[in-house]
Amino acid sequence: AGPEAVFRSIRTRLGAPGYPGDLLTFSGGVTGLDEASGGVTVALRASDSYGDHAVTTVELTLPRGER
Repeated sequence: AGPEAVFRSIRTRLGAPGYPGDLLTFSGGVTGLDEASGGVTVALRASDSYGDHAVTTVELTLPRGER
């Protein structure tokens, strides 16, 4: 997001346990964008063989030049 981004909130829900040697796969993407305010919502997910290890939603504001 860069040094000028302002993080508004980070929400994380923990789920399945993670064990040494188990593959942890990360995915995510932009789920919301407010062009007027520069607000961006990003959804992130970390999963292993037991299911979702962590599900996170990040809300931030980007400076005008980064939109």
